Amino acid sequence: MSKKSEILTIEPSNFFGSIHDERYTSTGHDCSYCNGRGYFTPRQVGHDEYEDNLCPVCGGTGRLKAEITIHWVSDSKEQKTNM
Repeated sequence: MSKKSEILTIEPSNFFGSIHDERYTSTGHDCSYCNGRGYFTPRQVGHDEYEDNLCPVCGGTGRLKAEITIHWVSDSKEQKTNM
């Protein structure tokens, strides 16, 4: 089975003003719990009655997305001094 792979390079940009958050979304990933089907074998609830058995992870879509948030903050409390 093929896998989708993305690389996110994390580098601070030129901040004008205050430090901010960055958000990225990566879509189109097959659900690894149901293998992209979105469901499992229907459950029998009566003689000829069946109930859908949707995947609890993807909600029946078979797809997942990753929402990535990068929050930039100062790395240390020490300030650099000019020599």
